[in-house]
Amino acid sequence: MDVRQRVWTQQILDFLEVTHDLQLRTVMIDPLVLYQTLDYRDKQILLVNDLLSKSMLNDIVSNREYCIAFGVFRDQIPVLKTKLGPKLRDDMSYKEILIEGIDGSQRQYNNTSSDDLSDVLLHAFYTKDGECVQISVFHPRHQFLWMGAIPTPTAPAILNNTDTNDTIDTDNSFPMPKDYHYGKHEMAFDMFTIDAYNTTTSGAGGSGTGDGIYDLWVPDDRVHYLAQLETGQFVECNYRVARDYAASYPANLTDDQKMDQSVKDALMSLKTMARQLHIPIFISSGTLLGWYRQCSVIPYTSDLDTATWARYATDQATDQWLHNKVGLRLTYIYGLLDNGYQYAFYTRRHNLRVDLFYMYEEWPNMTYTGHQPSKHMYFRYWYPWFRLCSAELVGLKVLVPCTAETVVRAEYGPEWYKPKTSWSYLSSAYNIGPYRYWSSDEEALRAYKELT
Repeated sequence: MDVRQRVWTQQILDFLEVTHDLQLRTVMIDPLVLYQTLDYRDKQILLVNDLLSKSMLNDIVSNREYCIAFGVFRDQIPVLKTKLGPKLRDDMSYKEILIEGIDGSQRQYNNTSSDDLSDVLLHAFYTKDGECVQISVFHPRHQFLWMGAIPTPTAPAILNNTDTNDTIDTDNSFPMPKDYHYGKHEMAFDMFTIDAYNTTTSGAGGSGTGDGIYDLWVPDDRVHYLAQLETGQFVECNYRVARDYAASYPANLTDDQKMDQSVKDALMSLKTMARQLHIPIFISSGTLLGWYRQCSVIPYTSDLDTATWARYATDQATDQWLHNKVGLRLTYIYGLLDNGYQYAFYTRRHNLRVDLFYMYEEWPNMTYTGHQPSKHMYFRYWYPWFRLCSAELVGLKVLVPCTAETVVRAEYGPEWYKPKTSWSYLSSAYNIGPYRYWSSDEEALRAYKELT
């Protein structure tokens, strides 16, 4: 159903009318509603590129009902508390719950005590006559947006919920009539602005005093917003290890602001291309190690290691990378589309090498490939299976394996937390498979390309 013709319940209409009258820009972030605002082409982008979670696809098919989800930016918390809440609660008989928790947008690895962090509003719920609205707060954290998890002791229970995987155990006496989308874990989103989406709203009977035309405020790039939900769970680097590392080793092994800036510029270029191509790109190998071990970039590194899934390896994608406008010079292409594909770029600004590996599924593992062109040889790096989460590196939202330590340990061994300034990509890693050779000189020539 087109959202422009959506039949809203009277309770949701009342909520929209109140926020409209208060000029409170609550942003529609309900995944199921946002998906219905997309045209056919945008829906296909999400579906063909496999950017939606299986649970969301099931919800779309089954038309599962949730609390309608809206978002507000942090600076609108006073309006929500002093105007919206009292209006709905005192004048319109809505039940209200305000959920506060530690302000994770202020966390840093060198200042992790909860005593140093204030509580802040994370989510608000409003219920009436079996309907519910969730408002989640976007908090700026450096150059992205952070959303908090509902603290388990205060998590509202879900009435009549048959999916036990979605229920948060709680002793709280505030039951929710429906499941809710946000707050089951911390989340991170790229910064966004909002656009007005004009919708004709009608009540459950299709007419009545609640009918009208309201502007729904939506993220300016709804496709990108929805694509982030699958990988949006936010995880921190290992604060304890990072503090110990910084205290144990000299500055030349712990920090280099020039390298940080070089990596940041390259990551921004990659993020721009990833958004244009509608693919996830995540940090890997040494860059992943630096993030997890030091909460930063390894200062003595010589490159930026990244990866994406092999299903995105196509000739069309290669052409787009070759002609990119984001300052990445594609210099080498290794492997074949179905076997060990890899790009090597150099940034035009800092001449930093950027490796983009294509990762292949070889159940129950994942692999990408190292190459030694002079010997027509290649080999696999083997990793345990993982899914992607969001994290922070040099102030940016990046994607990482959710089980980062398992992945790091597989490559760098049991003493991954110690610096190792001498490293060979051919032999030092713990997860290198046997050397393999291309079957012919002709195949080897196709597998290695140096671009001018």
